[in-house]
Formats: sequence, structure tokens, C-alpha cells
Amino acid sequence: MSENLEFEKKFLLLKKPDLKADVVARIEQHYFGDDRIRRKSIEGKEDTFYHTIKKNLKPGVNSEDERKITRDEYYELLERSKYFVLKNRHYYYIGSFCWEIDVFQNANLVIAEIECPSEEELNNIKIPKFLDKLILKEITSIKEFSSKNIAKKLNQNGS
Repeated sequence: MSENLEFEKKFLLLKKPDLKADVVARIEQHYFGDDRIRRKSIEGKEDTFYHTIKKNLKPGVNSEDERKITRDEYYELLERSKYFVLKNRHYYYIGSFCWEIDVFQNANLVIAEIECPSEEELNNIKIPKFLDKLILKEITSIKEFSSKNIAKKLNQNGS
């Protein structure tokens, strides 16, 4: 596994941008009591499976330990899933950065996220014009808007 620090900002959006995304992926994220995440991304016809351990160090800064896993490993680990979230992720490449817009299924929720290799770059990031008027508020430090907590809430309401 390779451990990385990620620096991110997250924003609650009014709706998905009208601008066509560069790439769209359908994502299933499964969560476990030990903070592990299993994620299945579908981009076109290709499935990609990941095992991720993500720990929040402070608002906007996470330690992420991620590796690709096989389909068999994914389905074996899936049996331990406690809750999950389904979403469509829209990727918008702007300069050297990628904005990810998650549209959650079974929830009226759209979240934009930008990740940068350093805190300094993150603090200097400019909001693209196509997002500017869609942002309701920054939610980077609001734990209720983490995908894990959204999954917990959706799965409690769905049971």
C-alpha cells in the first residue's frame, strides 16, 4: 500500500453543473467499523477495485493508504460491509487540477471536491466559473458531509 497525504476542500452544491464532465464514473463505497473503504469504480466498461484506509488528520488533511485489489478480493471483503453509498462521480479537469463532483443516489446531495498535493496549493485554488454560482457553502470541516457519514445516514434511513 502507498500512503499519501491528501489536501482537500469540499463544497455543497445546489445542483450538478450543466457543463459536460470529462469522465463519469459510477462508484460504490462500502464502509467497515475499522474505517476501511472498499470502492468499485466503473468507468466505461472497466471495473476498478480499491482497498483504502483514510484517516482525517485535521479539516482538509487526510492520510490515505490505498491499493488496487482484485474483483475476488472486493467481493470477499464486501461481505463485511456495514454501510455503503452509491454515487456518480463527474471529473472536470481544469489546468493541472481535477474537480470531482459527486451526485449521490437516493439522496438529494451534490458535493464538489478538489484535492491538491500541498496545503499551500489548496489555499490558493481558484473556484472555476462553472461552479461559482452553484456553491451553497464550504463543507470541508463538517463531518456530516463525509461519504462515510452520508452512507451511515442513508443506510439507517433505508433499513
